Amino acid sequence: MGTINNAYISVEIADQGLESLREGLRVLLGQEVAGCEVASSAAHVSIAYGEGEVTVEALDRVASEIASLPFSVRVSGFEFLEGSATAFDYLVVKLDSTGAFNAAVEAAQGCMKTKTFNGGFCSHISLLKFPKGSVTREWAEQVISEMNVCQSVATALGRRVSLQGHNISVFDPERRCHVTKSFQAQVAA
Repeated sequence: MGTINNAYISVEIADQGLESLREGLRVLLGQEVAGCEVASSAAHVSIAYGEGEVTVEALDRVASEIASLPFSVRVSGFEFLEGSATAFDYLVVKLDSTGAFNAAVEAAQGCMKTKTFNGGFCSHISLLKFPKGSVTREWAEQVISEMNVCQSVATALGRRVSLQGHNISVFDPERRCHVTKSFQAQVAA
């Protein structure tokens, strides 16, 4: 089957409300910031960024293990993240890790050496990306503050948003997909 160097494992989130939010924010904030665009073709949560080689067979086993989990994540707010290895900064949905998310990360770490990030890894779903330098810190803080107030009101009203995993995929650094699995386990409502 071969090997992949520096594999990347992610879970696609299929949620129409999330897709509508991404597009609505792009239209609204794109009027204020040139170059604002939707962050990626599909909303997804990063599980692990690998370092070194790992066999496709091992990655397939890990993807199957993760796909058997009742995978979901809970929205905890919004944040603006500076891209460290890209030409973009990102408006993201911050996530609370669930047991299944943590189990998915552990499964990936059991299969391959994973990268660590300065300050830790923030579980998130990227909504929009902005060219570096196009957004001031003050502007970003104001937008995030307003969005988090809305999130706090929703939470106070008992509207805790939980998003379910749709597919798990393994990519190489050129973003070629080598493994895709659909989730078999359903999350209890």
